[in-house]
Amino acid sequence: MKNTKFSQINQLLKKKKLISDHQSPEIEELYFGKLRKMGGKERIKICSELSEMIREICRAGIKYRNPNLSEEKIEKELWSRIYK
Repeated sequence: MKNTKFSQINQLLKKKKLISDHQSPEIEELYFGKLRKMGGKERIKICSELSEMIREICRAGIKYRNPNLSEEKIEKELWSRIYK
């Protein structure tokens, strides 16, 4: 992969164990190549969708561990975890 902003992001994600070290360079280049070709609005939309998915996963985890919490308390717990 070329030394671009995307490769720097890729290395950071690997370092933080957010993506696999076992991803083939060809697949990485294909993925990041598609991201490079997207416009800013498309990348922001993807980022927003991923962020919402993460919040939903976190909410589900909170509900699973605390089945008796109200929706209001689940939201408070979610935001306290995000902005900890």
